Amino acid sequence: MNLFAIFVKTILLSLVVASSSDVISQVMLSQYIETDSGTSPKGVEVFNYSGSAIDFSIQPLEIYKGVNGGACSNDVTLATGVLQPGEVWVFGTPDLTGDAINNGNDLSGTTDYGFTFNGDDALELYLDGNLMDVFGTCGSDPGSYWDGSGVSTANQNIQILSGICSGTTTYWSNPSLRFETISTSPSSGGGTSGFGDAPSCTFNTITIDNLSSLSYEVVCDTPDTGNLDFSSTGNFNLGNTFIVELSDNSGNFASSTYLDTLSGASAEGTNPSGTINFTIPTTVSGGTSYRMRVIATDPSTTGADNGTNITINSSPCPATLPASGGLLINEFSNGSTGSQEYYEFVVAGKCGETVDVRGYIIDDNNGTFSEPTSYPGGSGIASGHLRLKNHSQWSNIPVGSVIVVYNSDDVNSALPVNDPFDSDNDSLYVIPHDNTTLFEIDGAIPNANDPDSTYSPAAYNSSSWAGLGIANSGDAVQIRQPDGSYFHGVSYGGSEISGGPEGTKITNSSLSGQNASFTSGDFKDANSWIVGNAPADETPGTFNNPANEEWLRLMRDPFSETCPVQPLPITLVLFDGAYNKTMEHVNLYWESSSETHNSHYEIYHSTSGYNFNHLKNVEGSGTTELSMHYYTEHGRPASGINYYQLYSVDYDGTKHDKGIIAINVEQQAVFYDHISNSIIFPESGRYVLYNSAGQLMTEVKNTNSVSAPKAGVYFVINDETGKSTKIIVR
Repeated sequence: MNLFAIFVKTILLSLVVASSSDVISQVMLSQYIETDSGTSPKGVEVFNYSGSAIDFSIQPLEIYKGVNGGACSNDVTLATGVLQPGEVWVFGTPDLTGDAINNGNDLSGTTDYGFTFNGDDALELYLDGNLMDVFGTCGSDPGSYWDGSGVSTANQNIQILSGICSGTTTYWSNPSLRFETISTSPSSGGGTSGFGDAPSCTFNTITIDNLSSLSYEVVCDTPDTGNLDFSSTGNFNLGNTFIVELSDNSGNFASSTYLDTLSGASAEGTNPSGTINFTIPTTVSGGTSYRMRVIATDPSTTGADNGTNITINSSPCPATLPASGGLLINEFSNGSTGSQEYYEFVVAGKCGETVDVRGYIIDDNNGTFSEPTSYPGGSGIASGHLRLKNHSQWSNIPVGSVIVVYNSDDVNSALPVNDPFDSDNDSLYVIPHDNTTLFEIDGAIPNANDPDSTYSPAAYNSSSWAGLGIANSGDAVQIRQPDGSYFHGVSYGGSEISGGPEGTKITNSSLSGQNASFTSGDFKDANSWIVGNAPADETPGTFNNPANEEWLRLMRDPFSETCPVQPLPITLVLFDGAYNKTMEHVNLYWESSSETHNSHYEIYHSTSGYNFNHLKNVEGSGTTELSMHYYTEHGRPASGINYYQLYSVDYDGTKHDKGIIAINVEQQAVFYDHISNSIIFPESGRYVLYNSAGQLMTEVKNTNSVSAPKAGVYFVINDETGKSTKIIVR
């Protein structure tokens, strides 16, 4: 299975999980009491009939109420506590909750709440914003109560019928279809019987019977595959899906990876069993303490893990490099005080050779990594840059060398001794920023408000670190080629900071008192970077970790047959698109900064992120060092989200994946795009993003997309129309 197939499968798995998020945890109303006294006792019992504990701080529980035939609206919200599987939670007046505490055998907790519902009122039960169960009919007035076959919602204590072990979202008017009477006139004593005891329901189980192997090899972009046999007990509903889940390397499933699924007739009915073929993706790190388990979506069931540690051996891909060698960022630090900063760079290229780095530019953001709405003066944007002078030393630097540039105004104690000319031939250059022999600094250009980061005309007459300083809250470090064109960069911080031309944003958090370092693999991949604390994790002038050491030593080996940095045949700097509503087609455009043996480009299209179909070919430019611009159209695209994938094809037929983009076509809705990890808006405007706890996350103005926050449930509100949209980020 190729890398793209794995990527698409990951998207589909996330869709399975997102579509079944309302059944991963499931609750129902298992008992109800309404008293003839008009005040007390009153309340309900909520039963967790899933196989998983429910943390209300993550998945809040809400009870909606409709009065006298009116629409149902929120009456009570519970956002704390844990409801264990097979147990109940009682909401109601203190006499009800007190009796449940004293007499209940399956009680996870209680909430004192003065319900004012009467027999003619309706209820709805929500978990994490998803409707789980209904009681009566919202929007309908039955008179004085709902009743049938002697079961009434007025002046009775009623409990769920034996054998009913799930909620319903179908409104009803006859309570005897789901409930039976425990007692009438419950205020006369003993009327709260049964509250705190769970219904007699048998839980489904899932067991892994056989695993094809306990050891897997993930090498570069080649995943590994396996299969497992499982069996289950219980009844699984129509539409159920079994999912193979991989833990982290400690055996914890809190941040698990979904591998593969089994659905359809094989996943439904009584005691289903079968074999699931799965793939270990290349994104999984190596380790010896992984576990697997199988979970089900309907009803929600969590199976036991396989019971034995699983080993995954992982080797990252070699880093890739544009058509010529140059400087790559290997580490940078804000220092423990916020000013003891340094940059560390690696001279990259073909192993055993030298590279001319004269004129290369070291800079922070200056606009390239800022969202367009940040101009002017957005976070991290500052004037000034440093340039390597036209000095003979820089014309012939061995590949694999390390260059450390540091703030000499406040020297970091973790730095090695100065060595501007590598006098001991250890491939390490340690240089203060104000060394006028090797560096020159312009304090004004590019202008702080210049989104294009223009580097001329420059007046190199400054010695200040201020123009090089990296902000604690959010910024970027980047390398520019002598002509000012972008070469490499990484960023961090809040939503106003983007990932730059290559999307390399290593964290959404600030780096105050912290450092960031490259490990190995693809230096453009944010997952190849780690964040540490200063000074404990700073490694200026030394290897960042064993993987980084191997990466650097291989580059320094002139006889290396596995040089970890290889030139790319195509250096793509842009792939994007937009829907032209007037012409009713999608405009697709891309740009390369250089090409080698490029025959043509192939464009593929999909409406699902899967099953891409060939759309058209566009002729390439062979071999060139010039920037080339390309444009094509897709007529009559489908309404909704359209996905486009771009490949470059060499003359020998070798294909290179250049990425996937998502275009929104006339869909008047907010949605989460898994491919770009962005929230997409149908039009520019003002939107407000809240998390599931009601906390304000961010405000978005005049942009069509924003980077998605961490995994969770969010609500996006259009500030002009008031429309709210629920977004699930996985």
